[in-house]
Amino acid sequence: FEGGVDLSLSVIAGAVDFSNAVFDREGFFVQSLFEQPVKFQHTAFGTHTRFHRAIFHDTVSFQEAKFTGLSEMLEVVYQQGANFSGAFFNMGAGFSGSEFRGRLDFSGATFQREVFFLFSLFEKEASFKNATFRGEADFSDANFNASDEFTGTIFAVEPRFSRTKFSGTRPTGLGKQDPWLLYGMAGVLFIFAGWLIYLVRRKQA
Repeated sequence: FEGGVDLSLSVIAGAVDFSNAVFDREGFFVQSLFEQPVKFQHTAFGTHTRFHRAIFHDTVSFQEAKFTGLSEMLEVVYQQGANFSGAFFNMGAGFSGSEFRGRLDFSGATFQREVFFLFSLFEKEASFKNATFRGEADFSDANFNASDEFTGTIFAVEPRFSRTKFSGTRPTGLGKQDPWLLYGMAGVLFIFAGWLIYLVRRKQA
């Protein structure tokens, strides 16, 4: 799709497969209703993607989808399973107010910028296993009613869980630093040390 696509307020009664599709510009699905399974697997989204208040009555898969621009998934209702495993979010992403009533899978997903799950509801299992958050990750006021998994999750910035409700104990092992951030810091220190040595030797000469 070389131009913008706007399917807002659409009612789609059949199964939809957008797998491997490429949206060069905007892709709007505001308040759209999907009655049957939907696939956006390996889909490349463009400059701005909006699913604000969309409703998925059946399963939906964004497996290994790439969101190049801003992603607004606010107040979306996922009646069945939602699969975002391996998805890549290049810009800010918002899932605030969304209801995940089926199993949710964000395993292996990458968030380059900030992402918000404010007031989101996780009714069934929610997996963020091996996901990478390189910006702010805010789960404030979210509600996890079933098991959640953050095993191997990498947070470059300490995540926010203010007033977040968990079915069991709060996840442990949070706040693991991004190794690329550590490598960058080491590189800066190495360059700085080299510059100091150069100045000292130059002064001695």
